[in-house]
Amino acid sequence: MPVLVRRGDEPFYKKAGGGAITYQEKETADRVDAYLSAEVPTIERRMRNRFPNARRYGSEYWYWFGKELERLWKKARKLFALPQTELFLFLEAAQYHASVHRFSEKTLLRHPIFRYSYELAKMPPEVASQERWRTWVEFFDSAIKNDPRIMSWLVKRSRQLKPESVRALLRRIRAKFKKTNSTVLSRKELYAELDKLL
Repeated sequence: MPVLVRRGDEPFYKKAGGGAITYQEKETADRVDAYLSAEVPTIERRMRNRFPNARRYGSEYWYWFGKELERLWKKARKLFALPQTELFLFLEAAQYHASVHRFSEKTLLRHPIFRYSYELAKMPPEVASQERWRTWVEFFDSAIKNDPRIMSWLVKRSRQLKPESVRALLRRIRAKFKKTNSTVLSRKELYAELDKLL
């Protein structure tokens, strides 16, 4: 199932795994796009009301924004029968409907902020808000971008973490997989390597 994404002002249809796009899929993508154009600004208004004095949005803000994106995705999946494989494309499409969170196209391609926010919302709030948003972005920009199993491991282990140890752990993970391709490891091997970093 494709979604409508944009590069500059040019919209185009894109689906996970590529392939031909049918007319019916394009119609569904257009309905999803209309849905996002109404829902994303509504989420931004709710967040402004919840964080009225937030000049520079921090981790707590982006955590709760991610929770809003979780709800948006669940609702959209039911309404439009979207497969889980389209999640990241859906978040990319949603980001282009943001009115408050306007980023340059270059920034959006390098740092998919809505995806990062969605990922951060999987963590317990006390762990997520312990670190600066910039620290999380640096972590998401690293190896985890290509291997979501790292985030799955972190979520599973997050209850064991002391809040003050989160930053050091994120740095160790980034350093460990900076020059190592984690995707060649089995889940068991990857988790064993990550457990050594605790």
